[in-house]
Amino acid sequence: NQSKGCSFRILLPLQYADVQNTLNTAMTNVRTSVHDLHDDAIDLESTLHEIIDGVNTTKISLEYDVEGTLPNPIKYAFIAIVKEAVNNIQKHSNAKNASIRVCMHPGFYLLSIADNGTKISTTDSRGIGLSNMEERVRALNGVIRFDTENGFKITIIIRR
Repeated sequence: NQSKGCSFRILLPLQYADVQNTLNTAMTNVRTSVHDLHDDAIDLESTLHEIIDGVNTTKISLEYDVEGTLPNPIKYAFIAIVKEAVNNIQKHSNAKNASIRVCMHPGFYLLSIADNGTKISTTDSRGIGLSNMEERVRALNGVIRFDTENGFKITIIIRR
C-alpha cells in the first residue's frame, strides 16, 4: 500500500542560501526600479508652480529655463529651498511681489529668489531656514548668496 502524498524536496543549506540571495537581489532590483520611477516622475517646474500657487499674500512669478531634467539631488534641494523661501516671504516679509528663476547654463544651474519687501532684518544672525539652505547648497558643492539691497534676494549657483 503506497500512500499518496505531496512530494517535496528538502533544500540543503547551500541551496537555501542561493534561493535567498536570488530573492534578495530580485527585491532590491524591484525597489530600485520603483524608486527611480518615482524620482523621475517628479517634475520640478510643476512642483514649483504648486508651491507658489498656494500663496495669496504675495504675487510670485516663475521663470523656468531648463532643458531636460535636473539631477535628483539638485531637484530636491531646489524644491526644499523654494519652499523655505516662500514660507519666509509669507511670514517675515511685507513683499507685494517676488520672483523665482531656475535656469540652466552651460556650466552651472542657477536658482534665484527675490522679493521687494522692505521689512528686512539688519542682524547678521541666520535663522534655521537660511542655515538649512546653506547646508543643502554646500552639500552640492554650490555657492549661495543672500542680498538685502532692494528687498531680499537669494542666489544659488551649482556647477553642472
